[in-house]
Amino acid sequence: MISIDILRASFPNRGFAVYAYEPGGPVQVEMIWPDGSRMDATGATEEEAILSLVPELALQWFAAAAAPEDEPQTPEREADPHDVQNADLFG
Repeated sequence: MISIDILRASFPNRGFAVYAYEPGGPVQVEMIWPDGSRMDATGATEEEAILSLVPELALQWFAAAAAPEDEPQTPEREADPHDVQNADLFG
């Protein structure tokens, strides 16, 4: 689920507000720039409002969810000046 936490991580230089004043009513999400500019969107749920506000998050979110898990990384080998494969590192 896309939430305000994902918004904050995706846009760390902006502020956000999420509110639903009417019980069972629509949810509104606001994005606030440092200069005070604002943009908002409304949806039936927080996620719907966020995706309406920033539709490109949907693509990123679903692409990340569909990607295979990262394979375990092997530790980088320390460069050895006597290793022919790393000779270019030492000129």
